[in-house]
Amino acid sequence: LRLMKVNQRIAQINVIRQTPDPATGNVVTEFSFQEVNKRGQPVDHARTFRIQGDLVYFDYYVVKFQDKFIEQAHLDRSTSICLFRRLFGEYQEPYQGYTLDQVESRPNVYGRDDMISEFETQIWSEFWEYAHDKKRAEAEGIRAIHGQAVSTRLRPGQSYRILLRASDGLTIQSLQLADR
Repeated sequence: LRLMKVNQRIAQINVIRQTPDPATGNVVTEFSFQEVNKRGQPVDHARTFRIQGDLVYFDYYVVKFQDKFIEQAHLDRSTSICLFRRLFGEYQEPYQGYTLDQVESRPNVYGRDDMISEFETQIWSEFWEYAHDKKRAEAEGIRAIHGQAVSTRLRPGQSYRILLRASDGLTIQSLQLADR
């Protein structure tokens, strides 16, 4: 049961600045976003984004596996997996957001020695087919497969981490609060 509660850090956000937008009167938030591996090391370069407002949304696809696979620490199914689809601010339409991972491709954070397993290829390339075919999803040990979003209000000078729960989805934590 302990394994079902394991969180792994998959990204970090660092707020660079917040400034007023004279044209709209809203605040504009600039921040960096960087995906990290299980050891907290970057998996690619940090990207900088500017959003309208101080509330950021992360839209993502998630695959949650049956509990028995998590309990057994199964090689391919021991934790939920996710693909960051896009991010956007509170005053933006989702379609106007920034693309993060490419849909129908494996996210960088899941790379193992630059090789993608057949299982990973299949899940990410046929995501919606699994979502609409219960028998097929169950045959692969998938408990749930769908889109989801999380959000947080960003504050100047603060850093946040995005965690993925082995048996669930994403959580955003302020590093200042997480260290208390």
